[in-house]
Amino acid sequence: MVSKLFLDKEIARTNGAYFAEKLLSFKAFDYQEEVDWSAMKILIRAGRRAGKDTIVVNHRIVPFMWTWWCPVRKQRIRRPKVGVYAPGWEEADAFMDVFHDAVDDTPLEKSIIVNNKFEIGLSNGARMLVRIASKTSTGKKGRGFDLLYETESSFITDDDEAQIRPTRLIRSAPEIKTSVHNREGNHFTRAEDSGLYKVYVWKTSQNPLVDKTELEDSKRNKILTSP
Repeated sequence: MVSKLFLDKEIARTNGAYFAEKLLSFKAFDYQEEVDWSAMKILIRAGRRAGKDTIVVNHRIVPFMWTWWCPVRKQRIRRPKVGVYAPGWEEADAFMDVFHDAVDDTPLEKSIIVNNKFEIGLSNGARMLVRIASKTSTGKKGRGFDLLYETESSFITDDDEAQIRPTRLIRSAPEIKTSVHNREGNHFTRAEDSGLYKVYVWKTSQNPLVDKTELEDSKRNKILTSP
């Protein structure tokens, strides 16, 4: 017997966590639930397996695309357009894997009418474009986007970051940056220290699904093989 889905549509429309739990079967870890999605600028520096893309996709991007509700503007944005930038194709592929892991085989999947490798379009008019952050990338400077997300942002060069920065000062798009730690000083570290972003710092060890023994072995091996 198939169990029925009991969904409070009004709560689902404005609460990304509820939306994700009911429609994506996704429950965030405690440290991930700390993110305040109503902030205009968010920066998350975290370990490789801390779930950076996962939480952004499940709690922010997918709910925004399917409900049109913007937690920053506190209003619906008709036919929202999400821009995702990555430092390279490998990171872009990894992001798309996270997106499809979230929505495939869920009630939301049938709403997807454009399903290209780096572009998603919904029947309600919402779109998501995934691009490489570079001087030659299309859709530069965040034009027309209602949400900007940079995955592994600290590996986007300063020159390329300058190319994708939105030019609008009035009603500019909310921004989210996530990345692992990068020792080289760049726009990501400057953003973290600027006071303009709501900053969250997570460790891979906070993820309860990560085997702690495996993690310690990995750290020990990194120390032994580092120059």
